[in-house]
Amino acid sequence: MVLRPDILERVLQDLVVAETNELRRGTDARQVRSLLTPQDESLDSFELYTAAAAVSIMFHVHETGLEDLLLARPRPRDWVDIVQRSLEGSGKHISFRSSGSTGGKTLHQHQLLDLIQEVEYFVSTLRRPERVIATVPSHHIYGFLFTALFPSRIDVPVIDARGPSTVTQQYNSGDLLVSFPFALERMLHFGTVPGEGVTILCSTAPCPPELAAAIRATGAELIEIYGSSETAGVGVRREDGAPYALLPYLARANADNATELIRREARSTEQGRNAQAERVLHLPDEVEWSGSRTFRPLGRRDGAVQVGGVNVYPEKVCELVKRHRLVSTAAVRPYKTKDGIRLKAFVVPRTAEGTAADTANIETQLRELLSTELESAARPVVYTFGKELPRNELGKMTDWQV
Repeated sequence: MVLRPDILERVLQDLVVAETNELRRGTDARQVRSLLTPQDESLDSFELYTAAAAVSIMFHVHETGLEDLLLARPRPRDWVDIVQRSLEGSGKHISFRSSGSTGGKTLHQHQLLDLIQEVEYFVSTLRRPERVIATVPSHHIYGFLFTALFPSRIDVPVIDARGPSTVTQQYNSGDLLVSFPFALERMLHFGTVPGEGVTILCSTAPCPPELAAAIRATGAELIEIYGSSETAGVGVRREDGAPYALLPYLARANADNATELIRREARSTEQGRNAQAERVLHLPDEVEWSGSRTFRPLGRRDGAVQVGGVNVYPEKVCELVKRHRLVSTAAVRPYKTKDGIRLKAFVVPRTAEGTAADTANIETQLRELLSTELESAARPVVYTFGKELPRNELGKMTDWQV
């Protein structure tokens, strides 16, 4: 059994809650916390259809012909049974949607055996934990690997510590904390970072060097994992200032292309070498290599920035802002706040006067519009208004103070 039943139910709950809340964003104030249970309000037919489709897509239930059962038997225990039967019947692939937050998300398919191979690497290199403490959702690839597959493989409890529990959780020596930079920064802020005897995994976004150093100074073992929805895990870093080291089954495809990797494996079948045993992966980031097996990420190739572990695309957000009838032009950029990276917007109104009343009205309308179109991570938190976009003496766009 690849996934322990109680862990699989958590994955299904996380997936369906996320899909339903996305449907309700901007149109329904009800936010779902637990789904398909007697304690929660019932889903309408459209929400149930969407939830069933999301489960079928993630676990490829449709490939085993069991997808109609998801609608016929919408209860947690039944869905766990259906997905388990699907995994046993086919179970070759798992798909994850990227965390992009500006419209249609990209689906990334992975071979289940590849994900298991990554988990086996960490099983062999991490101290065996007594508990896994999860501060991330389990339906995204990072959470699925380390709060679903990993604890199922070694059969240890999983403690959900999302939200306020992130900073109030009591940690024991031997715990494995699966987290991300913003959560760790909040823990550091409140003085609740676990110390000696606790191993912390950090991914979803670059961990600022000063944050990593402060966490390691507590005595905790911090392991930074570089990866993406497209590639799964790629590299690990265990020391301050060190480059990432490639996972052992990955290698550079060639010296002329910094962003292509080969995934090499020794899986064999009755017919001989598996057709997927060697294939090319494309990194989403530009990287700088320091040798054949160590590298440093330089930034997203597609213009995305990470806000709270979510890929956000400032240019796409800007296009939404510029479509508003009261906006002449606009610019959207990331900026650093005390709580991490967020977005800011510079707006040039169509009205010639641009009075305080005008700009306040435009800002209100923009915030209302974007609250229905975008996840919170992609919404600008600060608006600046002016008669023209800020430019330098050469006419190129420049940054602005907020």
